[in-house]
Formats: sequence, structure tokens, C-alpha cells
Amino acid sequence: MPRIDRKGLRLVVVTLGCAGVLVALAWAVGLRWNRTASYPIGLYRLSKGQWRRGDLVLIDVVDDREAFRLAERRGYVREVHGKDAVIRLIKRVVAVEGDRVDVSAKISVNGRELVNSLVREVDSGGRPLPHDAIGGLVRHGEVWVMSDFSDRSFDSRYFGAVPTAFIEGRLRPVLTW
Repeated sequence: MPRIDRKGLRLVVVTLGCAGVLVALAWAVGLRWNRTASYPIGLYRLSKGQWRRGDLVLIDVVDDREAFRLAERRGYVREVHGKDAVIRLIKRVVAVEGDRVDVSAKISVNGRELVNSLVREVDSGGRPLPHDAIGGLVRHGEVWVMSDFSDRSFDSRYFGAVPTAFIEGRLRPVLTW
């Protein structure tokens, strides 16, 4: 195994330190990395301003339902730590308080069928998907979130509405592919 001299070691330490500082700065200004298939892979910017129906949002979901625990076990989502949340999702707000959501073979909001809203019976591995989503009027303090990019997204079609308190803020793509 080759030996690293002091100069080489110093270079490695400085390089790693600079990389750490850059990552911390990127995080501080709201840059977030998406590596899931729900939306294009890449860099997004989080803003804490007010969101509304149609906005892409970052959600920290508390692992309080069996559907979320199942999603984590199967690898649909991964656990994250911080702010008492265990699962981080990027989704679009498709229904807000007072909207009517109909759940059948596809999802409709206020009578309008949504894009990429097929409700699947099984996942890509042939395992049954949870069907905890119940339609009706969205209650105060809740929203429906889905991906309009991928119909294979794990979202409100399988777990229903989520509290608005879970929304961290709006996301805007910066560099995606």
C-alpha cells in the first residue's frame, strides 16, 4: 500500500474540509439533492415561504402510520434524522382544505382526473401496495401530495392526506436531469 507523506495528507485534509464547508453552505442557503424517481434527479432550492396548491414541496413525514413503516422497510423511502422526522418526501400539493378527492383506478380532485395518478395494486416487485387513502373532502390542516412526474411514486394515493405541519417549504429545480 502506498504511503502518503505529510504534504499529501495535508492536501487530503484541506480538500475534505473545503468540501464539508461547501456542503454546509449549500444546505444553509436551501439547496437540496433529490435522488429519488418521484421527480427528476438533481439539485433543488428550498424556500420557507408560503406554499399553495400546485407547488412542489419538501415534506418531513413522521413515521406514524403503517404505510410509512412499510415504505421504509421496502426501500420506497429512506429514513432521515432531524426535526423529529423520519421520512423526507418531495411531492406536489394536489389538494388542499375543502377540495374533494376521489380515489378509484385514478385520482381526481374536484372532478378533474390528475396526470400520472394511476392507483396501483402492487409495486414493481409484485408486492401489494397499501390502500389507506380514503377520498372525500380534505380537512382543515391537511393536504394531498402526489408526483405528477411518475405514476410509481409513493404518495397520498397510498397513505392519504398529510398534515400541513409536515411541509418544510416550496422547492424549485435548480439543476436536474
